[in-house]
Amino acid sequence: MNHIAFDLPVSKSLANRYLILQWLANGELPSFDKNWPDDVQIMHQCLMQDSPFINVGDAGTVMRFLTAAFAADKRRNHILNGSHRMHERPIKVLVDSLRELDADVEYQGKEGFPPIKVKGKNLVSKHLIIDGNISSQYISALMMIAPTIENGLSIQAKSTWSSEPYLHMTLNLLKQFGAMAEMDSQVIRIENADLLPQPFEIESDWSSASYAYAIALLKPETTLRLKGLKPQSHQGDSLIAEWYQQFFGIETLWNDTGCDIQKTKPNHFQTIKLNFEHQPDLAQTVAFSIAAERGKGELSGLKSLRIKETDRIAALENELAALGVKVLVSQDELHLDATEAHFNPSKPLRTYGDHRMVMSMAPLLLINPHLEIENKALVSKSFPDFWANFQKVMNNN
Repeated sequence: MNHIAFDLPVSKSLANRYLILQWLANGELPSFDKNWPDDVQIMHQCLMQDSPFINVGDAGTVMRFLTAAFAADKRRNHILNGSHRMHERPIKVLVDSLRELDADVEYQGKEGFPPIKVKGKNLVSKHLIIDGNISSQYISALMMIAPTIENGLSIQAKSTWSSEPYLHMTLNLLKQFGAMAEMDSQVIRIENADLLPQPFEIESDWSSASYAYAIALLKPETTLRLKGLKPQSHQGDSLIAEWYQQFFGIETLWNDTGCDIQKTKPNHFQTIKLNFEHQPDLAQTVAFSIAAERGKGELSGLKSLRIKETDRIAALENELAALGVKVLVSQDELHLDATEAHFNPSKPLRTYGDHRMVMSMAPLLLINPHLEIENKALVSKSFPDFWANFQKVMNNN
């Protein structure tokens, strides 16, 4: 049995939340690390800048978190800008909520979209009522500034929370920084508090680990060693271990440094039915795994995929169809039939400027090493060493 170390990056979700809270706590930020995902590097650079002009590039998390953090910081004023795609990604829900807290935020272009001008000031405590079925990043952004507001903040969902594990991740970090915070099915309450700086101790990224599971599916004689993961993680994407064991026979064996994963059993599914409302970043991984195994799938809860780096539902529809997969899109659902899938498309697979499209497609190279995937360098956004790790698997026979 071959054992290969598949070296994961730090969780960019955890790292970016940590950097915001450390900055709000007036703590010392960790030294810059070139091995961080691009989004974490951008967050670090933006927080360290003295210039009032901040460009976040394609980093949606950075745009949303900084909008709230800068609105609550009366020390400086900022203009937040980004890429062309960033100017197409909505931010109105967050800006409207901040304005309810008396924040001074102005659009510099199209209403509801970046770029924006933010004048920091003392915000006013409110009981916000917000659509919970939106990007959790909006709500996490509000949660992280809540301790800086006199009398704190409460946020009520009109229905239920979307991507709830990310909210629990934010809540847990807030508590680590000394905040008094609680959450139930519809209301989040966070009290005013002096945040206490914390050491930079971030676990590895479960979203990135999902690609290792997809690779292990197609390399049954290989064990991949994943360091820095935790079995009881606040990262919602840790559910990938359970799903790939249930449907694809991938076993996860835990040890002191992380886990080993390996395909030990045959596939066990007729049609995979999964809801991705709380794990949206796993949808592409699972979709291409279904294609690789020529299976069928019913994937639901995909609404938030429309406003990611690209319209990921449309991207999946197009590129799966290029592989001979029958795809039916119904609102926020994808119905897949890959029984006639092939892995020799007439054109390179398109990636739409989306790092997760690249990494979700990459395991198909284990079926056809000559498969062409465009813009492979996009992986640096979340997993800079992805291709180096993948090459170790390709070279191991």
